[in-house]
Amino acid sequence: MAKKYTDEDLIEILQQKAKELGRLPKAREVKQWLTIRKHFGSFNKGLEAAGLVLNTAKNRTYTESDLIEILQQKAKELGRTPKAREVKQWATIRKYFGSFNKGLEAAGLTPGKLRNYTKEGLIEILQQKAEELGRTPKRHEVKQTLTIINMFGSFNKGLEAAGLALNTTTYTEDDLIEILQQKAKELGRTPKAREVKQAGSIIKHFGSFSKGLEAAELTPNKRGRKTMH
Repeated sequence: MAKKYTDEDLIEILQQKAKELGRLPKAREVKQWLTIRKHFGSFNKGLEAAGLVLNTAKNRTYTESDLIEILQQKAKELGRTPKAREVKQWATIRKYFGSFNKGLEAAGLTPGKLRNYTKEGLIEILQQKAEELGRTPKRHEVKQTLTIINMFGSFNKGLEAAGLALNTTTYTEDDLIEILQQKAKELGRTPKAREVKQAGSIIKHFGSFSKGLEAAELTPNKRGRKTMH
């Protein structure tokens, strides 16, 4: 099963990584970044907790997830969709998404108000998109993807709720990690390759099944056996 980290463990991991690199680590350079984000609310808040100085806004490079998180956090603070002048990274958002409004859409927000989706509304959106495409939509083809993940637990669970066939040909890293962690939860131990139907995709993406387990914070045994933390 997934390893349990304390705040102190994660802080130590961040500080050690910073020491190794001689600079502030980026999320993709820390294999526990998902756990850090869950513990502290965001990767940057984890860096702050570790006493590491964040890059200044002038020099910082934002990812799409960073910008979406900024918009959603601002909406939560205001109780409504923020206006461009209320977000200090508005220029970066506009440059990245093509316009500030497109950034709002990517964050599941609509101009003028904080949009609230119901499960039924999201199911209808998925079914409508499937009808338009003539097939099951992929994550990047649905602008409410993040809202769907938050509501159902994963994009694939949203597809299942909408009665749509799952996309099995293309998985993101997050999808594969989620699959491994879910299987570990079901089994009560770290899964073996033959017990995961997406093992081929995991090996292709991470280089080996064991590396996929490590990315999912599961510990593989030597000689092909797997143990739990």
